[in-house]
Amino acid sequence: MDSIQDYGGVYNWGSNTAKAGGRFKTRGTYVPKMGDLMMMLWGKNHHHITIVTGVSNGMVNTIEGNTQVGLLKGVVAKISRPLNNKQIAGYGTGN
Repeated sequence: MDSIQDYGGVYNWGSNTAKAGGRFKTRGTYVPKMGDLMMMLWGKNHHHITIVTGVSNGMVNTIEGNTQVGLLKGVVAKISRPLNNKQIAGYGTGN
């Protein structure tokens, strides 16, 4: 079994696994559901993955680790972002 390190990190593992299984949905083509993985990109080499907790009023709500809230860095937090946020690459779905 491949490990997450074999893929170069959690983001690559999540996006590669979802794409290989036909479970990757790009931003704007799919409304995420609770439990989906949201893949985010900040430039060429900065990636992030979050867990979707829901969608409401055009916002995707997530719980994520290793994030920044105010001056606190590396925390676990609930974050809401617009569904059309350009940093959202897409979603890994469970089906």
